[in-house]
Amino acid sequence: PRSTLFPYTTLFRSLDSNKFNQCIADEKYKDRISKDVSDAISASAEATPTFYVNGTQIIGAVPFEQFKKTFDALLNGEDVEGEKITVELGGLPMMGEEDAPLTMVEFSDLQCPFCLRFFAETFPQIKKEYIDTGKVKFYFRHLPLTQLHPMAMPFAHAAECANEQGKFWEMHDKIYNEQNS
Repeated sequence: PRSTLFPYTTLFRSLDSNKFNQCIADEKYKDRISKDVSDAISASAEATPTFYVNGTQIIGAVPFEQFKKTFDALLNGEDVEGEKITVELGGLPMMGEEDAPLTMVEFSDLQCPFCLRFFAETFPQIKKEYIDTGKVKFYFRHLPLTQLHPMAMPFAHAAECANEQGKFWEMHDKIYNEQNS
């Protein structure tokens, strides 16, 4: 069964593996993942990763400096080039402070090598300098590119099922870290 693809349950002592495996087997969050994909398409996110910072679209695993430029301009009240696109925040937990002035939404594929590069190289700086300091609240949404990445959908389901037990970010990080080792 599909649940055997996720040995990660042994790494989270507080994760109820029976509940997790049943969630995976039932594809309990299939509709939520499908909504993320539909919303991504509506927002013109066709590549992964795609980000929206207060509605400003940034496509790809771009260097930290590009995010910094956008964040700092928005924080200083400056206009940022590009069309402003409204995106819903989705159903996964937010990282950061609720009252942060900037909202960042990432549409990503948990098997995408470019998403992994963003996670490993750029996100730690964004987290340290903007999320942890209360300037950015960060949301993750799924955009599994199943035609390219056969594990993208199973990974999305695993993250959703871990979220059901309050372990989304731990599963998110574990999936990326396992691919990075």
